[in-house]
Order: sequence, then structure tokens, then C-alpha cells
Amino acid sequence: MRKLSFDRQVAMEALFTGHGPTTFQGKQHDLSGAYLAELMLENAVMPGVILENAIMPGVILENAVMPGVVLNGSNLRKAWLVGSNLSGARLVLADLEGADLRGVNLQNSLLSNAKLINAQLQGADLRGADLMQAKLQGSSFDGAKLDGAEQLARAASLYEAIGLPADIESELRERHWKLFRKPDDLNDAANDFMYR
Repeated sequence: MRKLSFDRQVAMEALFTGHGPTTFQGKQHDLSGAYLAELMLENAVMPGVILENAIMPGVILENAVMPGVVLNGSNLRKAWLVGSNLSGARLVLADLEGADLRGVNLQNSLLSNAKLINAQLQGADLRGADLMQAKLQGSSFDGAKLDGAEQLARAASLYEAIGLPADIESELRERHWKLFRKPDDLNDAANDFMYR
């Protein structure tokens, strides 16, 4: 893992130009493994940036435009991504526990095996998102745009999730009730997927 050893705020701002929304200029940037905890880049424009295995807890990327961003395996615990565009993002095995994703565009994103425990997903657009084995316990879905029950049936857990549309929740509770039980162990929830 690479660690940025200089002032990360100044370094990140140096990658951007212009006034108002910050724009990522030039070629696709690979910042894999970067340490960017609590970095603040509101209104940043960073299409396709690669941040695999980045350490980013508490990062503030409000209203960021990051379609196609690669965040596989990254730590985004308690990140603030309100109103951002992450359409087509790759968040496989990403840790988004406690993240604020209200109003985020996650259309067609890969969230397989992502940890979204206690995530705020109110108003988020999850249409076309792959939630295979995503851990969604305690997450809030009020006003979220979803494809339907089958999309969430692929998740590892919905224990204590709130705000699911009534028709989707009803179908899931009837056909995939194990999603709502308290996971004794997240591995047990993953193994149960095979039997649904």
C-alpha cells in the first residue's frame, strides 16, 4: 500500500484546477492505496479515478462527480458522499459502514460484498446496482430508487434495515426471510445465500 507522505489536502488540491467545482484534469489518475482520511473535496469532478484499497474514513466528497470511480476494497467508513454521482462505480469489498450516501447516484454500480452497515441510503439511486452479498443491516432506504425485491434478495443481510418500500419488504420477508434475521456471523449470512 502506498501512503502519501506530504500534506494530503494540498497534494489533492494540486491535482485539481479552476474555481468553483474542482476538476480532475488529464489522464486517469491511480491513487490506489492512498491515505486520504478526513479529506474534504466538495464538488470535485473526478471521473474514472482509481482509488482501490484507499484509506478514506471520514472523507467528505459532497456533490462530487465521480462516475466510474474504482473504490474496490477501500475504507470509506463514515464518509460523507451526499448528493454525489458514483454511477458505474466499482465498490467491491468496500467498507462503507456508517457512510452518508443520501441522494447518491449509484446506478449500475458494483457493490458486491460491500459493507454498508448503518449506511444512510435515503433518496439514493440504486437502480441497476449489483448488491450481491452486500451487508446492509441497519441501513436506511427511505425514498431510495430500487429495481425491486430480486435486487435486494442477493444481499447478505437486511437485518434492521429501515425505509424499504412496503411491496419490496413484503416480498422479501415472504420469499427471503433469512435476510432479516440477526446474523450471528456474517459468514453464516453468506452461506445462507446459497439456499435461498
